[in-house]
Amino acid sequence: MTKKKLDVRGLNCPIPVLRAHKALREALADDIFEVLTTDPGSLDDFPALCTSEGHRLLGVKTCEDYFQFTIQRKR
Repeated sequence: MTKKKLDVRGLNCPIPVLRAHKALREALADDIFEVLTTDPGSLDDFPALCTSEGHRLLGVKTCEDYFQFTIQRKR
């Protein structure tokens, strides 16, 4: 298991979730991603991605000017 960072700040929907989907698809089982985004739609998109793909959404943090999602790839 490795921890990776995906910074998609400044990109608008649907690019952040599409890039995260691609990165998760290419990752190893149980890898953990910290995804940083400024797109407010991400608050709906990332939980939906995790639910539909079977990944674990470990946390959502609202920072001053971005959102941080911690996602563990499915096994």
